[in-house]
Amino acid sequence: MRPPRRRLAILLRPLTAAAIGLALVATTISSAAADRGPTPTADQVTAAQSAVASAQATAQSIDARLAAARDAVATARAEAAEADMASHGADALLARASEEASTARKAADSARQHADDASFLLSLLAAEAYQQGGGMVQLDALLGGDGPQAVLDRAAGLEAVAAERVHAAAEADSAHLLADTLGQAATEAEQRRNDTAAEARAAAAEAQHNAEQLVTQLAALQAESTELVAQLATRRQTSAALEQARQDGLAAQEQARRDEEARQAGIRAAAEAARQEAERLAAQQAQAEAAERAATTARQAAAAAAAKAAAQPKPAPTPKPPATTPTPPAPPPASGKPPLNLAMADMWDRIAWCESGQRWHLNLGSGYYGGLQFNMDAWRIAAGFDFAPRPDLASREEQITAANRLYAKLGLKPWTCRTAA
Repeated sequence: MRPPRRRLAILLRPLTAAAIGLALVATTISSAAADRGPTPTADQVTAAQSAVASAQATAQSIDARLAAARDAVATARAEAAEADMASHGADALLARASEEASTARKAADSARQHADDASFLLSLLAAEAYQQGGGMVQLDALLGGDGPQAVLDRAAGLEAVAAERVHAAAEADSAHLLADTLGQAATEAEQRRNDTAAEARAAAAEAQHNAEQLVTQLAALQAESTELVAQLATRRQTSAALEQARQDGLAAQEQARRDEEARQAGIRAAAEAARQEAERLAAQQAQAEAAERAATTARQAAAAAAAKAAAQPKPAPTPKPPATTPTPPAPPPASGKPPLNLAMADMWDRIAWCESGQRWHLNLGSGYYGGLQFNMDAWRIAAGFDFAPRPDLASREEQITAANRLYAKLGLKPWTCRTAA
């Protein structure tokens, strides 16, 4: 059987272990919460979500601008193609106009040649008339010669020559005028074609330049869109991570709160159990002290009675034979009680000395009683109720008898001080 103080220490060990375990759990929870870092606030999560919404709106705006830019590029390319076709058409018209102008120049050159020929012929006629002396020749022809018929022939010849002169002069003037008109028309037509071709080429170049600028703007918008898409993905990841961290943090805080409540409840329960156990032990200690005082009073009364009896005269003692065994004989059983068994009394005295200091009526309220520190279960198994309702209320001999009964069933296992046997 265990000594009372040792039993009390053992009873308090689970309470101490529970308190230490709860403290370790609280420390572990605090350490885990510290490892996770601070929990994001609701404002931080809202700000991250707002950033995602803003980036998404910007990305949608960029997408709209990209669509418009693509349409503008397509339109510019179509216009550039049309301008290029117009430029090629103008070049073709210019080539045809150049051919027409060349033909006109050739015609003008031919007219000029005819005019020059006519002028040359007119010059010859004028020279011939001058050499012939003009009107004097005619007069000589009329006055002299071979007769009137000859004069008439000569006059007709002169009139024919004059008419040829007039016709030659008219053809020369007409040829010069035609040559000048054709040349001027050819020059004007070629100039118009040149201007049209230049305008077409300028329009084509401008359309191509506009298309290239729009392509550059489209590339810039595409790069901006790519960057915004990457930013949007990053912000979405950040928002999701913050939301998850907040949820995890809130869950951890809730778990920590529950664990703390459980720890506090465990501490309160342990404290309440310790208080109740202390009150019970105090009550048992008070009962034991009262029983000890009653036993002391009884012993003092017995001693006083013995002293009084000793003071009276005694008859002469009757000689007794010497004892044949060191073990005193078992006293006769009281009325209604079984016989005593004091076998191995010396061993039980040594165990009692280890268990209780051989205080056979010890009761400290620990649940263990008497010199051999029986608990009530062991006392029942040993049929100790044959002697007393509790071990500390039985005599030394009755406790040894109960111990022999329990020893016959379980050996020395129930006793902590079995090594003292």
